[in-house]
Amino acid sequence: MAATRTGYAGGSLSDPDYHRIGDHVEAVEVTFDPRRISYEELLAVFWSSHPSGLAPGPTRVATGIFYRGPEQRRAAEASRRRVAAATGEAVYSRVAPAGRFWPAEPRHQKFTLRRIAPRLVAEETARDPGFLGSTAAARLNGWLQGFGGEAALAAAARELETTPAELERRLDPEQPGGR
Repeated sequence: MAATRTGYAGGSLSDPDYHRIGDHVEAVEVTFDPRRISYEELLAVFWSSHPSGLAPGPTRVATGIFYRGPEQRRAAEASRRRVAAATGEAVYSRVAPAGRFWPAEPRHQKFTLRRIAPRLVAEETARDPGFLGSTAAARLNGWLQGFGGEAALAAAARELETTPAELERRLDPEQPGGR
């Protein structure tokens, strides 16, 4: 099982928040079981989800990979070099030590899923109070934003012990019992 949460990383300010971010960047923390998915696989997901040649903007939305330990550092730097070689472009995403991660405010966790499908969130949270921190919630949040395709929906359905069709119905506001 993996879990994600949004927050702030890479800065020096204590206890940053959305309105007081300082030199932190908005980040996603991924907690994962390396027996089920490798750090290298997570790096591949990162690079496939971010335009590598996009020039940096404001610090709070800069892209980067934060690592824990020398093995992750080597893997992250090697993946960055491979992307640069493959694209022939400058890669602006930084590779930096993880340091402390500060979780974002609760209203920012799985924001798209909570906004689009509040009924589903309420039902699943009643069944499992840890739902918003689950892999299924992360997959659905991404799926609603156009990431992961049918594979993400199918994986979330398996995790929630339902079918993709039933889950999609629950996410569709036009269907009875949807959103």
